[in-house]
Amino acid sequence: MSMAPPPVAPPPPPPATDAVTATDVKEHAGFGARLGSAMIDLLVIGVPMGVLFFILTAILPKEPETLCILNDEIYACEPLTGAGKAILMLVMLAAVGAVLYFYTGKLQGLKGQTIGQKSLDIELVGKETGQPIGIGGAVGRTVAKIVSAIPFYLGYLWMLWDKDNQTWHDKMTNSVVVKK
Repeated sequence: MSMAPPPVAPPPPPPATDAVTATDVKEHAGFGARLGSAMIDLLVIGVPMGVLFFILTAILPKEPETLCILNDEIYACEPLTGAGKAILMLVMLAAVGAVLYFYTGKLQGLKGQTIGQKSLDIELVGKETGQPIGIGGAVGRTVAKIVSAIPFYLGYLWMLWDKDNQTWHDKMTNSVVVKK
């Protein structure tokens, strides 16, 4: 009686040359889509903030009968009192904090999209995971945008020649903007 030959071991897997990340299968968002979404977000955030600022400056206490000089002309003006300026600053700081947490953190960090990004069908995800980057990552990325803007917006323009279309703030947070 003959016996069956022993099973042959499968060949070893080929060595990994370049690791494929979760976002390599998605198309990266272009400059136009990213700029357009930023402009929409600027309107969504900027208009209510401007209205809030206008209302506050209209209702907060002012210095009576103050003279101001503009273009070498003297005219009567009513600047905010010290208390009025403090209230205005505190309310605006609270509004900026709320925008950072709710708009940037919750929308972009947990869902991957702000209103502007959703309208142009793009999303922010982690480069390795392909998932939203979380509240801390999104808020950190927003703060990192300051660094991208300092040298004449070079950090923003970097995406034009980067293979993954990443800006500096994307690189700092290991994120990428892709088409949904």
